[in-house]
Amino acid sequence: MKMNLSKVHGKLIQLSRVSSENDSGKPSRIFTIRMLALMSINWAFLFGVTYGKYGWDVGEPISYLTALGVDLVAMAGIFNLEE
Repeated sequence: MKMNLSKVHGKLIQLSRVSSENDSGKPSRIFTIRMLALMSINWAFLFGVTYGKYGWDVGEPISYLTALGVDLVAMAGIFNLEE
């Protein structure tokens, strides 16, 4: 059992070295940060519209439309990452 664990540990260390040398996760990390920023801006905008300026009657349809827009931008970004 101990022999198996040492082999697995050695393979894990080797894979971590390969993973740290490979920078393939960088575009997806940048994409994730951009999407989180876009969703935060969307949330702040909807909060201001709903509770600050117009109320729920105007804020609800805008929230559906902006959420759809954020989803479309995210899907377009995901498909661009695959190219």
